Amino acid sequence: MIKNKRNREKKPSKKISNKKPRKEMFSLDIFYILFLLGLFLLLINYLLSLAFASVFINYIRYFAWLLILFSSYSYFIKLGNPLKKSIKYIKESKLFIYIVLGIFFLFSLIGFIIPPPEPILELIKDLLKNLIEQTEGLSAWQLIKYIFFNNLKSSFFAMIFGFIFAIPPLITAILNGYLLGFISTIAINKESILILWRILPHGIFELPAIFISMGLGIKLFTFLFQKDIGKSFFDFLTNSLRVFLFIIIPLLVIAAIIEGILISFIS
Repeated sequence: MIKNKRNREKKPSKKISNKKPRKEMFSLDIFYILFLLGLFLLLINYLLSLAFASVFINYIRYFAWLLILFSSYSYFIKLGNPLKKSIKYIKESKLFIYIVLGIFFLFSLIGFIIPPPEPILELIKDLLKNLIEQTEGLSAWQLIKYIFFNNLKSSFFAMIFGFIFAIPPLITAILNGYLLGFISTIAINKESILILWRILPHGIFELPAIFISMGLGIKLFTFLFQKDIGKSFFDFLTNSLRVFLFIIIPLLVIAAIIEGILISFIS
């Protein structure tokens, strides 16, 4: 009886798990090594390209980007739920995306109404002339590659260099907005307002991708106002890179395909 009573009085012991929650930070594993190797090869590629041009240099660049993308995607997939976390971070950053939207459309309106001064007009003409020369005679596939990598670079740099007082994303929003407004005026004067429908199909995918990247770039700058500056910078940068890989790049791919095919068809 006494033995049974003692057994009843014993409380079930709770097992203490030694497992620590997984932190979202780079560990010195294979993904980190491949990422650093990709960056190193890009640096080598840049230095070699200053000295001479070669097909071999292009292969180095492609291989470097392949390593960077593979290691980055693998890392975030390893952390789990990359798409869900990306959407959540976009929602958390919506204020900064709205700021970019406001600046972009404000300067689009200014560009639509107010023509640029003569020196700036000449710069815009030179820019458009170079753009036409670079894309003239390209096949649909070549156009898609050109458009995609051009948008990829501008979106990435606007986001990643946002920590420099948010200057790159703000300048990108102002210039792109004004340029869109000014070119829209020229296009409407030459043809009609219906010509703007050509922007719509790819713009549905391209503009949100650009707005998100610029908004995240501005948010990246706000790490300076957080209590733990180092941790905040790493958290903002990690989340921004995840969004870039799983949201922005797919949107830019779709936009480039639509725009490339559309331009080829019209031509």
